[in-house]
Amino acid sequence: MAKVREARIRAQALCIHYCCTSWMSGI
Repeated sequence: MAKVREARIRAQALCIHYCCTSWMSGI
């Protein structure tokens, strides 16, 4: 159960990082 939660948090963090990078590059 803990592994699933960790994977989910990691995936969400990666998505946010990618979105922020793309948004900053677009400016």
